[in-house]
Amino acid sequence: AIPGRLNQGDAILETYRCRPADCWSEPRQFDGWVYSGVRLKLTSPLSLIPPSEFPRLQYRLSGKTGFQMWRHGLSMRRCNFSGDIAVEGLVELNETMEHIDVCVRSEIGDKDACLVELRELVAASARVSPHFDCGVLMAESLKTHVDTERHVAHGAGPGGRAALTPAAWLQATAPREARLPPHPPGHPELPGAASGGPAAAATPRDDSGGAPPANLPRHTKRRRTEPVSTHTASAAPSVAVVVSCPE
Repeated sequence: AIPGRLNQGDAILETYRCRPADCWSEPRQFDGWVYSGVRLKLTSPLSLIPPSEFPRLQYRLSGKTGFQMWRHGLSMRRCNFSGDIAVEGLVELNETMEHIDVCVRSEIGDKDACLVELRELVAASARVSPHFDCGVLMAESLKTHVDTERHVAHGAGPGGRAALTPAAWLQATAPREARLPPHPPGHPELPGAASGGPAAAATPRDDSGGAPPANLPRHTKRRRTEPVSTHTASAAPSVAVVVSCPE
């Protein structure tokens, strides 16, 4: 089905008007499940999300694993080899077209995967309008699986972090231990590499001090090291950067 046609009255598209039963279904037990969510609400109560913008959002996210869509929503799902839900995402536009709820959950309790997916979905949803207030949805209200009972715990409006984009606000709001590095997902930073931890000790180092080995041919390029000071809040040690220069 074409996203833009889901708002029309074709009888053949009636099945796409409601959320599929296998999307965001309520589990029998919540042991091990992790829920999280963000609400993007228009700043002005007199404004509405244009009807043409949400189909565009559905199209932008149509490449997600396990993608499904219906009139006012979409979902994605990624499972592990055992068939358990590693992360499931839900993006829904409310009936009055005033806000978008972005929710994620994991059956195996993978908080990092949930946060990565949540940030990607929020960043895509924020393109619908430049005038969104952000709010964190209460996990307990998400577990009720009642769309009208999702409650905002706290958020930021025009008087708070209005200068931040929703994705940047989400990064600043996330717990310190769950914050993501600024680089894109898929290129994880080694734990402790920035603070001289075990990963930093495992990083190859050049301790030659810039002097070439005795058996190095004259035509071979020499390497020298230059200390570079890092200005981090944790007073990280200097890092040696390898620079190549001709003999």
